[in-house]
Formats: sequence, structure tokens, C-alpha cells
Amino acid sequence: MRKFFVLCALFVFAAVNFAQDKYTIQQYLNIKSASSPDFSPDGKTLVYLSNVSGTSQIWFADLGKGEPRQATLFEDNVSFVRWLPDGKNLVFGKAVGGNENTQLFTLKNNSYKYEELTANPSVRYNFGDISRDGKKIYYSSNKRDRNYFDVYSMELDG
Repeated sequence: MRKFFVLCALFVFAAVNFAQDKYTIQQYLNIKSASSPDFSPDGKTLVYLSNVSGTSQIWFADLGKGEPRQATLFEDNVSFVRWLPDGKNLVFGKAVGGNENTQLFTLKNNSYKYEELTANPSVRYNFGDISRDGKKIYYSSNKRDRNYFDVYSMELDG
């Protein structure tokens, strides 16, 4: 049994030394990624999140032409993005200052203008889904009691 522990210790020591020699923490922190892809209802545009600019932001890619273009440039990370069925607007969420209390927004596809749907930084909103007709979104929130999440729907204005 003692030989097993000695062997395990040697393996861990070798693995740590190998990893330290090969990569720095800066290299790990600078890994770029893309996530949360969502196709537009007409299938011509892809929206996704990427941290290429330093924080996770919304990007568009017109399929079959052009370069991807960045739609948001917040100091804080965008946590999700989804197309609305009209194909012209999106819903997304982000928290302020790393407080993890996600707020909900809409984004106009062609104008890069966004509107707040919620504006209470002491409350967390967890996005759920969009109604089939695109007139409502569903989410949970701890606005009634910080210890519990209730389910809500919200009418969207156009």
C-alpha cells in the first residue's frame, strides 16, 4: 500500500512539473472561446457569445458572407442570447460588476440598440424561454424573496 502512495505522489509531482514547464497561467487566462450559438428564424444569421474582446459579448455571423461582427461592448459578461421569433430582435442577459444578478434586455438586430426589460440589480433574473409567438418571455426571479425563485412571464412590446 505504501508503494502505491509513493507512486501516486511521484505521478502527481511529475504532472505538476510538466504542466508548469509547458504553460503559464496567463496562457490559460487568455484562452478565447465561443458559446451559446442560436440561428435566426430564417437560418441566415448566427448569433453567439465570444470572449475575443476580453469579456463575453454578443456577435453576429451572416452565414455565407462577411466577417463576424460584434454587437455589444459591455464591461461585464453577457450570460446568454436568444433570437425572438420575429428574427429582428434578441433577448439577452448580463449582470453588473460581477454581482451575478442577471438583468434581462432586448437587442435590435440591425441597430445595435438595446432596451432594459428589468432594472433591479439586487434581484436575479434567470431566463427560461420565449413564447412561440414571441410576445412573452418566461423567467424565474427572486424578487419576492431573495431565498426563493418564482416563475414569471413578461409581455414584450413589439
